[in-house]
This record gives sequence, C-alpha cells and structure tokens, in this order.
Amino acid sequence: MLEEAGRDIRGAIAPHIVGIVEDAQQLMRQEIALARTEMRHEVMKAKRSAIALSVGAAFALATALLVSWTMVYALGALFPELPLWACFGVIALIYAAAAAMFIAIGKSSAQEVHVVPTQTVESIKENLKWVKQRV
Repeated sequence: MLEEAGRDIRGAIAPHIVGIVEDAQQLMRQEIALARTEMRHEVMKAKRSAIALSVGAAFALATALLVSWTMVYALGALFPELPLWACFGVIALIYAAAAAMFIAIGKSSAQEVHVVPTQTVESIKENLKWVKQRV
C-alpha cells in the first residue's frame, strides 16, 4: 500500500517536472532570440559610430588636401607681412580643430555601444529566479 502511494506521487510529480523543463527550454530559446536581436541593434550602433568616425576623417583629409594650398596663399595675400610658413601653421590649426570635433562626435557615439546585451542579462536573471522558485 505504501509502495502504491509512492508510485502515485511519482506519477503525479513527473508531468510537472517535465513541464518545468519544457518551460525552461522555451525560456532559453526566447532569451537567445532576445540576445540576437539586442546584439544586432548594438552592431548597428557600432556601424553608425564607425561611419561617423570615417566620414570625419575623410572630410578632414579631403579638406586638408584640396583646400589647404588655396587658403594658405589667400591668407598670405591678405596679410603679406606673414611669412608663408606662418600661413601654413594657421590653416593647419583650423584643420586640427575640425578633425578633433568629428573625432569627438564619433567617440561619443561609440560610447553608447553596449557589448553585453543588458536586457537579456536582466531577463535571464529573472528567469533563473523563476525556475528556482518553481523547483
């Protein structure tokens, strides 16, 4: 009789354990899907940051190469008392300021990229608590 009661209890508990395991598997699949989505989002933010840095660098270089000579000689024409090397120095400082601005924008944007998917980590913690409470 006691043996029969033990079988009844095991028979009643087994489906619940299977259900908990299936729920945990489903939760893990959902967490993986969330992590993938979150990582895609972070990769897109990283791409935008890289593009901003690249565009800033390209503008700095193109500007320096294409306009430098014209501006140096224009500055020399406006201020004939300035030696040519001083005109080059003034223009170089202006370009350095522009390059620094674009690099700061790209760096600021890059700092918003999160390598660890924070929502997924929090969700996994909650799910682990839930599973521990059910078991």
